[in-house]
Amino acid sequence: QPFPGPGLAVRVVGEIREDKLETLRKATAIAEGKLAEVKPSQYFAVIMDNEEVTAHTRRTHIQEGTARFLNVPSRHVHVKVFMDKATGVKGGARRYGEVMGLRVQTVDGKVHQPPIRSLMALQTKLLTDNPSFTRVWYAVRYVPADKPYVIGMRAVQTEDFLEARVSQVPWNILNEAAEEILRQCGNVSEVYYDVTPKPPATIEME
Repeated sequence: QPFPGPGLAVRVVGEIREDKLETLRKATAIAEGKLAEVKPSQYFAVIMDNEEVTAHTRRTHIQEGTARFLNVPSRHVHVKVFMDKATGVKGGARRYGEVMGLRVQTVDGKVHQPPIRSLMALQTKLLTDNPSFTRVWYAVRYVPADKPYVIGMRAVQTEDFLEARVSQVPWNILNEAAEEILRQCGNVSEVYYDVTPKPPATIEME
């Protein structure tokens, strides 16, 4: 993994547990193997507990804003606000902010997969309108089951690590990685792609 290459612990959001680390090891091997094909500056997987804020005051606003931006019915947009927070950058300083997970489905129940550049524009609008958040994850694959963890894949292009652009990874690569993660990690319910640049997010989650 390219510089700076921190240990796995920095890619575990929330409490570190043995089974959580083992799941991340499996997901990391899969994600890095697939994402390497597009030669990002840095690329990896992170793991979070699948626990959400069920009555978040901005959920409906985020749902409706996403639906308008992507021109889909709002009932097809699923918004998850995770309990755990992640680092971001605002005004040149690091701060913790909320993480939103978006899943948009087509009429036949598949995950809607617009161009990554469209999702990057969407996250700019969502984070501008919802300043308590520092990161937007977009679902690649999921299983309709209650499982303890979710995985986020991250790939960025950067020259100096002070700023970073989201890599426009082709959907076929994201799909292959996500499907393999779900196959090998039986305690993971969703796999996301992080579509947030630095800033407002940091490259790592911690």
